[in-house]
Amino acid sequence: MSFKIVTILALAALVCVESRTAPARVDPWNRIVRPLPRLPQGSRFVAGGNRIVGGFAIDISEAPYQVSLQYRGSHNCGGSIIASKCSPAARSQPRESD
Repeated sequence: MSFKIVTILALAALVCVESRTAPARVDPWNRIVRPLPRLPQGSRFVAGGNRIVGGFAIDISEAPYQVSLQYRGSHNCGGSIIASKCSPAARSQPRESD
């Protein structure tokens, strides 16, 4: 009986030591998403009837691909493809009728 207890305690100690020496899991988003610069308050990019509120200019090489979110064949919103399953979209100003 004491052999079983010693074995269990040894395995528990091994698990504790292994969990402390194992490298911390690296979050892949920390390598993909960098903090983005903020525009000064009051600065807005709105042109030609677009309704984007806020936002900022980036170099095209940082997000070379775009996605168009459409409803019944009409463009409603867009975003930049930053990963295989992630595309943040811009926040839009609501229409008067919304």
